[in-house]
Amino acid sequence: SLRLDGSHTLELCAGPNCGKAKALADFAQKACAGKPVSLRFTPCMRMCGKGPNLRWDGQLHHKADEKLIAQLISTIHTTP
Repeated sequence: SLRLDGSHTLELCAGPNCGKAKALADFAQKACAGKPVSLRFTPCMRMCGKGPNLRWDGQLHHKADEKLIAQLISTIHTTP
């Protein structure tokens, strides 16, 4: 997604169910390193049956996995 200010926000649900996906959180931290992404861990997003859940620039995504995070980060457009 193209952002005018170049920054993005990735919010991972840290509720009791989604928060158990420690490997996903570790992957997100590594994938966001050096990128214009603000990574945040939020309280429960109340979509436990569809988790792990994340929000990318305000848009909610369910059944999050490493592939989804990599795909979202690959959409970042940087100017040379």
